[in-house]
Amino acid sequence: MCALPSVGKALCITLLCVCTKDGGTNTDDICGNTRTPTLTWAAAAAAPAQYASLDAICKKHTNAKVTSEFIIQKLSQLFGMMKTLTHGSGDMIHLGAHSGSQHCDKQANSACADFTKAYPLTSGGTAASIAWEQHLLDAVEKLKKADHAAQEKRRTEATIKALRGQVELVFNRAAMTEVDATKSPNPIASPPICTSHKTNPTCTEDSSCKWEGKTETDGTCKPKEEGQANAAGTGEGAAERTYPNCSQCTDLEQCATAAGKPKEGKKYVCGWIEGKCQDFSFLLNKKLALIAAVFMSLVEL
Repeated sequence: MCALPSVGKALCITLLCVCTKDGGTNTDDICGNTRTPTLTWAAAAAAPAQYASLDAICKKHTNAKVTSEFIIQKLSQLFGMMKTLTHGSGDMIHLGAHSGSQHCDKQANSACADFTKAYPLTSGGTAASIAWEQHLLDAVEKLKKADHAAQEKRRTEATIKALRGQVELVFNRAAMTEVDATKSPNPIASPPICTSHKTNPTCTEDSSCKWEGKTETDGTCKPKEEGQANAAGTGEGAAERTYPNCSQCTDLEQCATAAGKPKEGKKYVCGWIEGKCQDFSFLLNKKLALIAAVFMSLVEL
């Protein structure tokens, strides 16, 4: 019972072999007089009941977090406790106490588990497997995969968080740019003030202004009445200017006075943005396209 393959089936069997007595040949309390159970070696069916007393002792130990590193560490410690015994009938590799015989069953002053078959000592020998060792190594691989998956999950969450911040930043910038375009005097030109014109030719050149004076230079340039100003856009070509091509405006004044119906929430049809006259809807579409591109990169993850 205390040699491979039996001893390799489960760790509980290994523990019974290194910490029990048979009450006949071996009567020593190897693991203490209150902990060493008596095991009938010939009756393997009795092993579970005999192990119960040892299990109660094992459960008194503080539970440690089971990780792949922890399992490897404990396996190394356990196999590091194995010893080699030289005997006339052949060498033996065992775990536990031994008095000098070539096997572990029913030996006085002995309680051990024989793992010799797992380490062939001759050139023609074949290594037998230790089932519980393989089970633990399989658990190590599963834990490593779980740890790797958890790390990937954390990295993915961090990436999503960063991308979400970028999307919000782009969206906020788009909104701020649109607001600034209606407020800032630099990117968008304000309509020209009629009083800035000092002569009749320059005043009347502006369709929204009228000249009131005695001569070409002696007088005042004033804004036209709202009805008069709008009338300037009702003649020939007005239909075409209902939806103007802002890009055709070449300076701030033309851009600010472009005819047409402003977008909802806007004072002007066009705006002077990034050094050229642009339609507000073009700017918004450009920003939305950038936001969509960022979202697509997020989806591809």
